[in-house]
Amino acid sequence: MTAEQSLATFNLRPSNRILNAQLGLAFAVSIVLFGMPIVGWTKLLALVITAATTIFWYRQWWAQGPEILRYLDSERWILADIYLSLQPRQFVTRNLIILYFKITDGGALVRLLPADVMSAGQHRLLRKLLLAR
Repeated sequence: MTAEQSLATFNLRPSNRILNAQLGLAFAVSIVLFGMPIVGWTKLLALVITAATTIFWYRQWWAQGPEILRYLDSERWILADIYLSLQPRQFVTRNLIILYFKITDGGALVRLLPADVMSAGQHRLLRKLLLAR
């Protein structure tokens, strides 16, 4: 068995910005529902669906654990023991990175990485690696 040399390791944690955006969306939907002139039981059903969705988002965020993303070379990456190949298109800005991967079995994986999922130095290094390709 050979150990592969990793050039860069990125420690990913759940994003508070994404959770706050989802909770803000649920709050806005709830306020709009209260102001709509619809039948009471329909309004109640919509509020229950909104609350259930909010609880689902929060539980999903809470269940996420930290992950490790490893950069092997410009095309090969590892995310939680899954070997991935980086697709040619990436979205890179100062506060947001969207990575498009292809899994070895042919599937696709998209990772949304706001600046709060890793340290500022790691986020900067990842941006530099992606822009240098």
